[in-house]
Amino acid sequence: MDVSSHTTLLPTGDVPEWVQLLPAGSFSGVDGRGPYILRNPENVIAASMAAQKLPIDENHSTQRAPALGQPSPAQAWIVALQSRADGIWGQVEWNDGGRALMTQKKYRGLSPVFAHEKDGTVTRIISAALTNSPNLGQLASLNTEQTHTQSGADMDIATLRAALGLPETADEAAVLTAIATQKQTVAAHTATITNLQAATVPLAEFVALQTQVAAGETARRQEKAVAFIDAAIKDGKALGPVRERMIAMHVADPAGAEALVAGLPSLKTAAGGTYVAEHDAGDGDGLTAMDSQVIKKMGLKKEDFLKTKKSMAEGSAA
Repeated sequence: MDVSSHTTLLPTGDVPEWVQLLPAGSFSGVDGRGPYILRNPENVIAASMAAQKLPIDENHSTQRAPALGQPSPAQAWIVALQSRADGIWGQVEWNDGGRALMTQKKYRGLSPVFAHEKDGTVTRIISAALTNSPNLGQLASLNTEQTHTQSGADMDIATLRAALGLPETADEAAVLTAIATQKQTVAAHTATITNLQAATVPLAEFVALQTQVAAGETARRQEKAVAFIDAAIKDGKALGPVRERMIAMHVADPAGAEALVAGLPSLKTAAGGTYVAEHDAGDGDGLTAMDSQVIKKMGLKKEDFLKTKKSMAEGSAA
C-alpha cells in the first residue's frame, strides 16, 4: 500500500463548504507520477470515514511535523464525503484559523493525501493540505509538485532511505514513519536512562559510603579489641609488653586472639595475689615455672615480663 496526494485548485470567492478531493476515473500528476484510478468511490468513502473525520492542515504538517517534534494543528475537518460524477467531494468544517486563511486567500490549492495499491487503485483518503503548489491538473504524489530529476530533495530522501534501512521503493510517507519510530525509540531510551540515573547512586557517593561503613566497622573492632585485651591484662594475663600487638591481632582475628589469651595462665593467684620471687624454681631468676610458660607462649623477653610482673606486684601491694 502506497501513499500519494492529489492537488486541486480551491474555488475562489467565499469559504467553500464542499471541496473536490479526487477526480473520477484515471488521473496523473503534472510531474508524471501515476496513473491513479478511482475504481470504486463508495468503497473509498467507507474506508476513509472509518476515522469519522479527516484533518485539513497546512502543507501536509500532519505527515511531516510529528516526526520532527513540531505541532501539526488542523485548520479544518472533512466531516463527510460524497461521490459525484466528477469524483469524490468532501464537506468541510472550518475552524477559526482555517476560515481566516481562506478569507485572506493565503492558499490556492488543496492536496488530499490518499492510499493506493501498486496498480494505482485508490483505496482511501487520509487527509488534505492547503498548499500553494498545486500539481494539477489532477494529481501530485505526496505533498506538492516535484520533478523526476535527481534534485536535492530526492537525494535527501534517498539518503534517508539508506540510513533507515528502507528499500528504494519506500516513499516519503514511509520515510517519515520510520523517522517517527526512531524518534520514539530514542525517547524511550532517554527515559530509561533518566530513570536509571534517578535510581542509581553516583559512583563517588557509593565509594564514600563504603569508606564510611568500613571506617565504622574498623573503629568498632578496634574498640572491642582494646576492651578485651585490657580486661585480660587486668585479669593477670602477662600481655602488657605486647598490648598493641595483641590488640592488632584481635582486630584482624578476634576468635584466634581470644583463644590464645584464654590459654595463657594468669599472674594472679587464686586468692587474688600475685606470683612473686618465693615461687621461684630455685634458679634465682625470679620466675616461676608458670612464668616461664607464659614467656614461651607469648614469645616475650624475660626482662619485659619481669618488669610487668614487678609493676603488677607493686600495684597489688599498694
